[in-house]
Amino acid sequence: ANIPSSSSPLFFDGIELSTSGEAYDPRCARWIRMPELLNRGPLIGATLVPLSQSSGRMLLIGGSDGSCTITQTQIFDSRTWSWCQGPSLSIGRVSPCAVALSSSPSPCIAVLGGYNIVAGGFLNSLELLGIANVGSPMSPLSIA
Repeated sequence: ANIPSSSSPLFFDGIELSTSGEAYDPRCARWIRMPELLNRGPLIGATLVPLSQSSGRMLLIGGSDGSCTITQTQIFDSRTWSWCQGPSLSIGRVSPCAVALSSSPSPCIAVLGGYNIVAGGFLNSLELLGIANVGSPMSPLSIA
């Protein structure tokens, strides 16, 4: 398999309604098939956000499998071209907004809003996910 280096910019497509997606590698101007997601069928309304520019990792947050809202996140590592488990959200979110607040020394991702029918519909809450360092797993910091 032709695996891009962690420094290559990647653009993702096809996470929705699929068990995998595609990544665009502008160095060779082509789309490359992504590995399948972990323990999950088709995913609708998830958000993908870079963890840091140098790590080559991205966090897949929320979504729905068609029957329930997802709380488990997944981390894509472009260096190993694989997915691994990320932290669980306190509440499942379909179509949340996610923003990287800082890249060092402690990267932090803010997960805002989204939708959860069981929790009453549109959410007005925020969760912060942080990383001790770029090489270690993420864990929830706090919930506001």
